[in-house]
Amino acid sequence: MHTFYATLALLFTFTIPFWSSTEGAVCGAYNPVFDTCCNGVINGGPKQSCCDTKAYNTFFDTCCNGVINSGPKQSCCGTKAYNTFFDTCCNGVINSGPKQSCCGTKAYNTFFDTCCSGVIRSGKVSVCGK
Repeated sequence: MHTFYATLALLFTFTIPFWSSTEGAVCGAYNPVFDTCCNGVINGGPKQSCCDTKAYNTFFDTCCNGVINSGPKQSCCGTKAYNTFFDTCCNGVINSGPKQSCCGTKAYNTFFDTCCSGVIRSGKVSVCGK
């Protein structure tokens, strides 16, 4: 019987820390084996990344300024995720076409156009206003 109580004592010694984790102390006591603490909110599922107060899996999603978007390892344009191989972000607006320059919120190709005071002008202009 003595071995039973000794085994029970060892079991509690090693498991209690998991059940009352203070990891991310703002969540209080929770079990990180089963849950993830995100800025004070306990989410189901262990070892996930946090997007504000929501837990998410980086293999499937991207967090952009507190909003979870479908698709892994994307870039962010404000709260929206996008793929830099296909699009360009200009001041929070996603434009079709990769690796372009921005003129305000619009993307343009510097080889063909010029941006003058926030307006895209066709052709190469050396001095805006002329």
